[in-house]
Amino acid sequence: PLAALGVALLRTVWLRSRANQLAYYDKATWATDDAWRVGRLNTFLPGWFEANVAFIQSGGYFMPEQRIQQIQQPVLLLWGRHDE
Repeated sequence: PLAALGVALLRTVWLRSRANQLAYYDKATWATDDAWRVGRLNTFLPGWFEANVAFIQSGGYFMPEQRIQQIQQPVLLLWGRHDE
């Protein structure tokens, strides 16, 4: 039940708006109402809720540095100078 509650929280306007404010270095340009709306669109896709509950129940992002060695595919990681 707690996983489902947490996933439901991910869909809220308040959390998406707050995440939008935290995500951008140049907030005045990029942290717009349209940006958080677009960022929230995927939360209404079929299966999104169930997939996220399953992800949380599997351990989610817990200790990701220990799981990096399990990656079999080539990975390209982009990290900007101002990314948090």
